[in-house]
Amino acid sequence: MVKAQIKPSYTTPHYSTKLWRAYKLYLGHYYGKSLFTEICEELEIPESYLNKDDNWVSDEFTRKFMDVLIKRTNDEDIARKVGQFSISPDVVNHLEFAILKILSPFLFFKLVKFNATKLNRYHEINISKFQMGYFELEMVTREKAEADPHVYRNTAGLLEAARELFNLNKLNVQYQLARDNDGRQKAHFQISYSGKSWLIK
Repeated sequence: MVKAQIKPSYTTPHYSTKLWRAYKLYLGHYYGKSLFTEICEELEIPESYLNKDDNWVSDEFTRKFMDVLIKRTNDEDIARKVGQFSISPDVVNHLEFAILKILSPFLFFKLVKFNATKLNRYHEINISKFQMGYFELEMVTREKAEADPHVYRNTAGLLEAARELFNLNKLNVQYQLARDNDGRQKAHFQISYSGKSWLIK
């Protein structure tokens, strides 16, 4: 019933609304609880729709949300900051956080594809190279279209959240955008890390 009030172009199932939990909590923490509500009102989408974990939104909605968000916060890097914030006790529940803490960094990064594909249907996500202390991740759009660039910034921030989660000495996340042979947009991530854990040599 709520969905009928939303523009159909907003609800193409590209990204899980679970991702918006971090945006709502981040804005509430740093900008006040009303800002997320105001953005929803401006975009004419019920806040309750984004609050429900089993809903989906489109890349078009994501672009418009980020445009308004950056305009309201004057922060071009906010997607990356929200990604860094998204793996914290403020966002994940206590059980999820406890499970994350007992993982090694190796297993955390190894599970990135599994976890990301549950939240992102707009991309094919694969790990192209993996070894202790280093891995490469590729996100390729399923269609011949460009994704909202803030999706990649948010992903980079989420990967960078591992630094604090595991108390790593070093974590470097870089990515480049290109096109594959079929003309689809591809983001190639390179992640290197080191820490005090006996699992990382």
